[in-house]
Amino acid sequence: MFFAKHTFAALLLVSGMAACGPVPVYYRAGADVARRDADLLSCEVSALRDAPVATQISTAPAHLSSRR
Repeated sequence: MFFAKHTFAALLLVSGMAACGPVPVYYRAGADVARRDADLLSCEVSALRDAPVATQISTAPAHLSSRR
């Protein structure tokens, strides 16, 4: 029972850590890595340029204190 609890905890911890890591794998037979990087960069730049600017205007509520 003691071993089973620790095994389950360790398995849960390892699977949780694996889920947080980056796993992007791009593979195409005969493709050049430099070309892939250039295409990916171009796509990311285009996405940032085309995305709307996230502007949010807000005001903090006024804090009024009454002293008598």
